[in-house]
Amino acid sequence: MISNIVVPIDFSFESRSALKTATDIARIWNAKIHLIKVCETTEILNYHHEIQRQLDADFVTTQQVYRTIKKVNSDKLEAMASAYIHEEIEWESHVLTPDQKNDIHSYMDGLDAQLIITGSDFQEEFRKNYLPGASNITVDDYDPNFQMELTA
Repeated sequence: MISNIVVPIDFSFESRSALKTATDIARIWNAKIHLIKVCETTEILNYHHEIQRQLDADFVTTQQVYRTIKKVNSDKLEAMASAYIHEEIEWESHVLTPDQKNDIHSYMDGLDAQLIITGSDFQEEFRKNYLPGASNITVDDYDPNFQMELTA
């Protein structure tokens, strides 16, 4: 039985495809979808400079940057979920910043996720690092008959 599905999101076309696939499978199994956005260091540097410019400040704290990144990415995940996840499917999203690298392991352990759906081989690294025991579907290899196998 599949009750929890993790979908790492980087807002690429591939991650949107993975979310569509997760939605189909979640509907069949009445599973909950967990959208996970892990912020990369380069993204943080970009936001740091943008926040500095917006505030017209010489200095901004790391916490200001992390709060902004979490807010922006949470809003993007909400919009993405609204566009792709059907109303009857339960979901939640999490934005993790580099200071939470240790937290992601405990979060993932607590999920008891049976399936991770990735949009690319790059995102496959996420599964290897954080959910080594979960089954994986990479949308590039997705077999449309998989849904029939799940319902059989």
